Amino acid sequence: MANSHQGLTKVGSVWHYHLKINGQRVHGSTRAKDLATAKKILEEKRKELLEGQHRIVSRVPTLAAVFESWLRNHEKVFSPTHLSSFHCIYRKWIEPGLGTCLADRLTIQDALLIREAQASEGCSLRYMNNTLIVLKTLPDYRLTSAKTRSF
Repeated sequence: MANSHQGLTKVGSVWHYHLKINGQRVHGSTRAKDLATAKKILEEKRKELLEGQHRIVSRVPTLAAVFESWLRNHEKVFSPTHLSSFHCIYRKWIEPGLGTCLADRLTIQDALLIREAQASEGCSLRYMNNTLIVLKTLPDYRLTSAKTRSF
């Protein structure tokens, strides 16, 4: 009888698992004495590891969550008037199109679409620039050049 199987090694009478997924290594005892049970435990551990990788991706907040967090953290720092203008610009122009987007998925094209919508409504250049300032002020918001999102 073999003392090893793909991802499994027999140590004494107990099978141990060894996994490496996306550079993350996991190993431990299955506490199983038979190969069939050890294989099931190995597959469960593999699924847990893959789900863990997925959860890391899903921890990226939406732009709405980033804005709410920023607003809570700066209530004591900025004047109510300053926060009011940030809040108004965010609610009118940024939230409808980008509020539900993940913060790391936003692009320069998204900002340009907002600016284009403002220009079509006749907003002043100063107001359009203030909108970009609000976007740039939010933490963890990095504009990247990726494909365009349609509104």
